[in-house]
Amino acid sequence: MVNSQQVLINLMVKIFSLSAICFFMACSFVSDTESAPSDIPLISPEPTLLSENLVEIGQTSKVVKITNKDQGGSGVYEFSPSELNFNVGEAILFEMTAEKEFHTFTIDEMEIDEVVDGGQTTKFQISFDRPGVFRFYCIPHEAFGMVGTITVEE
Repeated sequence: MVNSQQVLINLMVKIFSLSAICFFMACSFVSDTESAPSDIPLISPEPTLLSENLVEIGQTSKVVKITNKDQGGSGVYEFSPSELNFNVGEAILFEMTAEKEFHTFTIDEMEIDEVVDGGQTTKFQISFDRPGVFRFYCIPHEAFGMVGTITVEE
């Protein structure tokens, strides 16, 4: 006869296993914004390199390359770069690449929540219509310091 302690242990193991499966399924969610928008105006066919992560395309759009660093890759949770500066009216195409783990790029004030799976790149556009300082962060790694700021000036 099985005692109640063994039944309880078996039940706890099953609940833990189910929770782990749900967690991993949630972390493998893929964004509907995997490809770049096709309506970005390209004025200049040859981009000008402004820095390692910022490329200017004509006068109206920029491409910003962000690496989401993590424990499985470089050993630290952080955005690179983590400090960005833009002007009001700029339309920015972000190319976000994750090293090894699932990440988000979340700006609460602008209701932006983009995701990228480990080893993948996702592209999304943000148009800045007002000045301010906007905090962005990675939902699963915010507690580890994976945060940054975007400053938008007139």
